[in-house]
Formats: sequence, structure tokens, C-alpha cells
Amino acid sequence: MTAEALFYNIVNNQQLAEMEDIPDDQRSIIFIDGPTGTGKTAITREITEKLGIPFTASSVTNYSSTGYVGGNITDVLKELYRKADGDIEKAQRGIIVFDEFDKIAYSRSGGLEMKKAVQQQLLDFLGGGKYNVRIGNSIFDMREIEFDTSKLTFVCLGALTNLRSKKTETRQTMGFVQQKQFTEEQAYSITPQDLMSIGLEKELVGRFNTYLHTDDYSKETLEKILRESTISPLIGFKKWIEARGKQLVIDDDIYSLIAEQAYELNTGARSLQTVMNNIRTPFIKEVLRGTRDTIYLDSEVVINSNSQAMNRKGRG
Repeated sequence: MTAEALFYNIVNNQQLAEMEDIPDDQRSIIFIDGPTGTGKTAITREITEKLGIPFTASSVTNYSSTGYVGGNITDVLKELYRKADGDIEKAQRGIIVFDEFDKIAYSRSGGLEMKKAVQQQLLDFLGGGKYNVRIGNSIFDMREIEFDTSKLTFVCLGALTNLRSKKTETRQTMGFVQQKQFTEEQAYSITPQDLMSIGLEKELVGRFNTYLHTDDYSKETLEKILRESTISPLIGFKKWIEARGKQLVIDDDIYSLIAEQAYELNTGARSLQTVMNNIRTPFIKEVLRGTRDTIYLDSEVVINSNSQAMNRKGRG
């Protein structure tokens, strides 16, 4: 399981961080790939919250190298320092998540030099070193701190949509037995060579020492999220209504129906939010007007609310 493996690597890195120096080959620099909406960032955030570790996440597409318009990559160090309430020792043992890592890949035949420059900057950053970071609330309240990145845990995320699609295509095999023996684990894995083939520099790819991946959610998993998870948009909607002195009554078959519609949209857990946005819109004015104390959510409402959206999107 991705969550278990990620938890182990984070805990291991935190234990190593107690050492004076961490060998480069033992620091946790993790690459996680998976379809959009499958919880790559959420899993990492939840683990860090349980462990009490400072955490920050941003897209690498926000950053640039000298000479290009964009943010400075050391901005994440300022954010970690803030999340650690000014405790530099705690901040230096934090976790940095870089999302959309595959979007800085470039084609040698027609790639952008900016992407190559950002990759070079990330190569140095992931390598570990000491950075002078200016912090403060205003121009009159600025000071400089030294931030050692050699004990940080880095988690780099990417959807790898095209690569994943190629590697998970149904393989043509000879005979039923061969098809039966072919497992999903054998069908999909990411190697350093795969990342280099899409346009990530060999030296940058060499920084990663752990590869994990997430899979598409099944209908059953989506329903479980809807019923139990803290990120459930249906639970959130129910709380919003209750906070205004109303009651939301939900038919039990609604959960499986919403999960089925979300599965067809094919955007992972985010599709639950899409379906719920269509459902709750008609109720918002009614709740705010206060015409009824009890709001009923049944299958007819769910089907009617999402009929147009289901025609526009879907699994391909």
C-alpha cells in the first residue's frame, strides 16, 4: 500500500534526522505517480499531521530559475519555518511536496530552456545544502536565517498520464493461462529510465530513492470516502446545513448513487466534489431563505442535478 510505504519512509527519515549527518543515499526523496484525484498530496498531509511534522506543498511550475518570471524555490523554506512556528530545528526536519513534477519534463527536440533551468535548480535543492533565507512580516522586520535542507523529506508528485496509459495498456498474450498469470503488479511500475524518457534529467532522477504509485479509486472506495472521510463533500454539506439550524435527511441509496456518478466522471476523489456541487446548488438559496427546517436528499434530486454533467464528461 502506498500509504504504508510512505509512512515508513517518512518515519525512517525522521529517525535519521536525529543524526548529525544523513548519508545522501539514505535520505527520503520519494517520487509518487498516480492519476489525478487519487490522494497523492492528501496521504502525505495526513501522515505529517499525525506525526506532527511541518508540511508544505506547491507546484514546481510556480518556480523559475534566474532570468525567468516566477517564484523562488526557497519560498518553501519560509513556509516550513512559518509552519514550525519559528522553530528552525523542527522546520529543518519537515516535509516538502513538489506537485506536477512531470510538467517540468521537456523534449530535447523542442523543449523549453526554462524547464531545463528549473530542473537544474531542483537538482541542487534536493541535493541538500544550506540556504540563507530572509524572513519577516514587513520590509522593516526582516532578518536572515540559515536553513539546512539536508534533513528534509522530499515528496515529488506527478500524474504521468501518457506514460501510465502506455504502460497499463492491455497486453496481448497467447492463451488463457498466460493472461491469468499476468498480475497488475507486473503490469505497472515506474523506473528511472521511464522518467528520463519523458524529459527529466538523469542527475535529477538519480535523486529519487523511493518510487510509489496510487491507483484509480473503485466505486466502493469512493462510497467509503463519501460515508466516512473527513474530506467527504456530503458530510461537509450536512454540517453546513446543520450549522444554520436545519436538518439534512439523506436516503441510504444516495451514497452508492453519488459514488457511481463520481466514478463515471473519472477524476478520482475530486469527482465527488463535482457531483456534490451540482446537487447542493439548488438547496443553498432554500437553506439561506429558511423556508424549510428539514431538507430531503433523494435519488431523484441526485439524478436530475447531475444529468447534464454526466453528458459532458465521462470515462474514455
